[in-house]
Amino acid sequence: MARLFFYGTLRDADVLARVIGRRHAARLRARRALAPGWRAVYAAGKRFPVLVRAAGANAPGVVVDGVGPGALACLDAFEASSRRARIGVVAGGRMIAAGVYLPTPALRASPRVFALGAWTRLYKRNFLKRIGRTG
Repeated sequence: MARLFFYGTLRDADVLARVIGRRHAARLRARRALAPGWRAVYAAGKRFPVLVRAAGANAPGVVVDGVGPGALACLDAFEASSRRARIGVVAGGRMIAAGVYLPTPALRASPRVFALGAWTRLYKRNFLKRIGRTG
């Protein structure tokens, strides 16, 4: 079982369930977390975020424990233009290691900061239609 940090659209329960399937999503435990030294910004020309290093920043997100092999395979497919890495995140007042999807060189970062609430209002409905069910 894996521990992952989600900083973008995968924090949304509907998106996560669409990507990995409701059965897998229902089994996961999520808790609030911050990634110190990182910021979530929109990918250039895209409507989804990438995580970039940013001194003094703290990217908000959630840590999800108990990600099984089936769900992990679905997430890897969904995040095909990213690579999985490990970073330190703060959850429950302590630093822990978690997997995270970081952009490959094919994805450039824009300067526009990602905010889940704004993304939900502006893009979620069309995003869910576009991704279909991958898990």
